[in-house]
Amino acid sequence: MQDASGIEHYARKLFPGFGLSKRHAVIRLLYEIALRDNRSVETILPETVIRSGDFAQVRSFLLARRYPGLTRTEWEKIPPLTMVPYRSDDSTCADCRPGLRNPQVVFYETDVSGCDLLRRLRVKLPRARFESIPNYTDFVRSQKFTIQDYNHRWQTFFLVKERYDRYLECPCSRPSRSCGYHIMNAGMGCAFECAYCYLQGYVNAPGIQLPGNLDEILEEFSRYYQPGMRLGTGQFTDSLIFDHWTGFSRKIIETMRNYPDAEFEFKTKSGCIENILAIQPSQNIVVSWSLNPQNIIDSVEFLTASLSERLSAAARCAKHGYRVGFHFDPIIFYEGWEEDYSKVVENLFSCVSPESIAWISLGCLRMTVKMRQVMEQRFPESSLLFLEQIIGFDGKLRYPRRLRVRAYELMRDKIRSLGGPDVCVYLCMEDDKMNTQLKIPDLKTARR
Repeated sequence: MQDASGIEHYARKLFPGFGLSKRHAVIRLLYEIALRDNRSVETILPETVIRSGDFAQVRSFLLARRYPGLTRTEWEKIPPLTMVPYRSDDSTCADCRPGLRNPQVVFYETDVSGCDLLRRLRVKLPRARFESIPNYTDFVRSQKFTIQDYNHRWQTFFLVKERYDRYLECPCSRPSRSCGYHIMNAGMGCAFECAYCYLQGYVNAPGIQLPGNLDEILEEFSRYYQPGMRLGTGQFTDSLIFDHWTGFSRKIIETMRNYPDAEFEFKTKSGCIENILAIQPSQNIVVSWSLNPQNIIDSVEFLTASLSERLSAAARCAKHGYRVGFHFDPIIFYEGWEEDYSKVVENLFSCVSPESIAWISLGCLRMTVKMRQVMEQRFPESSLLFLEQIIGFDGKLRYPRRLRVRAYELMRDKIRSLGGPDVCVYLCMEDDKMNTQLKIPDLKTARR
């Protein structure tokens, strides 16, 4: 790691006349270039630039080094780089070591003390400590939780009576085109360690929350149900990561049989499909996987199933009679990404026939500035910190539009060349202009 204080001292020495904001901008750029290129900060700026003492010249030189793929116009959409680099230490870094991640303690609200999930977990987790609490909100209200607590969230489960937000519409950022997705709240939190995961922006929870009243939530669906709707559980947690303990999937599938014109999606990066395969499939159930090249899985999707394990699980589900889905989201750029993603599409269609595929979504990596700051603390050496992203149409960090267009065209054409024109492809979190430019209809139109 580069020493942020040393870089700050170096910048003060070189440019004593710079104000605080200008100096911090220089520090940030020097820090990221030195870390990315693994070089001494003293070797970055040439003498001619240093002697100029001109902030505009120094900034332009550093921006060109830090963002070689961006145009000068796009530089103006880079978020203000005035934040002093975070002084990271091991206590804030994510624990990505492989191994079992069983909860050590299970707190349960008194209102769910007789629930099926609690009885099931007592059997499945014989070494865990179980403790009753009156109410989750009161239990955590007086406590302040940090990134260190988030890093160990999997050690603590909370079984709660979910009273609010049992169902809600997907919080699609404006002005993105909505795909009309709805969310069933079947848990909050995930034990996988994906460096880009937006959930890490929420560090105010000390563990994984699971509803002890899933039966009530499923009964309520009759009032929330809309003909033709599409919903799932993959927004606030991985849909299947804990299914071998909870058994939620079987209850959900049995309920959804009663609503054949509503589609329910389990979205996962796991290979946990045994409960799903143990029961009769239903045609309105879609089991889907997020896909990336294996080198991306190895470097930023820690603790998740491998690409081959995901595709094998998809093939087993399709063979059993389920429809399957795939999400190339997030697509991440790096040298050679085009060939690698094309190979993933080829592997997909070698495992699953187009007739079994419900949909395939495409979305490029995006994140809020706040989330990037958290990622910098939890994954301080991640290659994702050196991506060339700018503020996009929705205020999030995104690749420039011209690069996203190129990625979507490549993936769309590759998918249709192998799967045929009828494979449903849609864009996630993109605006109407992008969809129109690429001639990709919205999800409802594409599925008619």
